[in-house]
Formats: sequence, C-alpha cells, structure tokens
Amino acid sequence: MFKKIISMIPDYIVFIQTAVVFLVPFGLSKLFNWVHSIERE
Repeated sequence: MFKKIISMIPDYIVFIQTAVVFLVPFGLSKLFNWVHSIERE
C-alpha cells in the first residue's frame, strides 16, 4: 500500500504543475481585469 502511494506521487506533482501553469495566467488576467474595472469607476 505504502509503495503504491510513493509510486503515484510523481503523477500528483505533474498534475499540480499543470494546474499551476493554467491557473496562474487565468488568475492574473482576472486580477488585472478587476483592477482595471476599479480604476474606471
């Protein structure tokens, strides 16, 4: 059981890296749009 969990850890690391790569630009674009809308008001 423990060895199976250890062997799956690299898959989680790849999944986390993929999520970060997609979510960071998405979050930054949302943040900039939000700041821009505040400046307009």
